[in-house]
Formats: sequence, C-alpha cells, structure tokens
Amino acid sequence: MIKQIRSFMVWAIVGALVMVPVGLSAKERTGSEMVPTPKNNGVYVELLGNGILYSLNHERRASEHCLLRIGGNIALTNDKYGWEILGENGTGLLFGTMNYIAPIRNSNWAFEAGIGPLLWFYQNKVTHVMVTSTLGVRYQPRKGNLLVRFGITPFFYIPWAGLSVGVRF
Repeated sequence: MIKQIRSFMVWAIVGALVMVPVGLSAKERTGSEMVPTPKNNGVYVELLGNGILYSLNHERRASEHCLLRIGGNIALTNDKYGWEILGENGTGLLFGTMNYIAPIRNSNWAFEAGIGPLLWFYQNKVTHVMVTSTLGVRYQPRKGNLLVRFGITPFFYIPWAGLSVGVRF
C-alpha cells in the first residue's frame, strides 16, 4: 500500500505543478479596463508546521476564498546499504488541507484557516491517520510572485507553528 501512496503523492505533485489551468489567463477584462487575475497555484517550503520539521507543499485556488493544499515530507533513513529515501525503514508524512482565505481589506494580507487528513508512515506502512489544521496569516502581494505564510498548526494536543516561503504562479 505504501508504494501506491508514494506513487500517488509523486504523480499528484508533478501533475499539480505542470497542469495548465483551464480558462485562466494573465489578465481578465472588466468593463473597459484590464485587471490582473489572482495567481491560482503556489509552491512553498514550510519550516515546522504541518510537516513537524519541514514540508514541501503545493496549493491550488479552487474559488475566491478556498485553497486546496497537498504537502508532505520524506525522511532519509540509514540502513546497512547506506542512506536512502524511504528505504526499508522509510518514514514520512502526507497531508492535504482545505483552507478558507479571508483577505484583509485593500492589503496584501489575508487570514487563513484549514483542516484535513494527515497520513504518517513508518517502515513503509501507514501507522497513523490524523487530522491536521492551520490557523494563520498569509502575505501575497498583488504584484509579484512571493508567498509567505505563518500559522498555528496544532500537533496532537501540542501547540505548534510553521513558517512558509514560496512562489505563486
């Protein structure tokens, strides 16, 4: 089963990164003026946060206030053959969240709240299925590609936080 999860994770991330958004363009006509449309994808690294130590993430805007996010991490393991990724003792996390975004009036800031499942695997087996969540703020200038997020991401009953930096496209 872990091979199917790894395969799905790889194809989901690759597919999300290379897909061409249908019906989206760099500009949209509103009346007689051209206004920029929001960038609908984001890729970022999160330190601490939902991935405990780190995670690589992709998010996709589903609507004006809804983002779908997939992320995870893979731990290096050391066995009798040396270092490898997800070897016989492979450890890692895979999670997905649905986030609600509430922009703060006429600014580059927004509040963000999300929830979703987290799969924890150890020795190539899913050992825990948990719920993960995020409550925080995000900074994404209207012009440019920068994406910065900071949020509270409780882990079990332990208060936890994360900082994310990445790009939007």
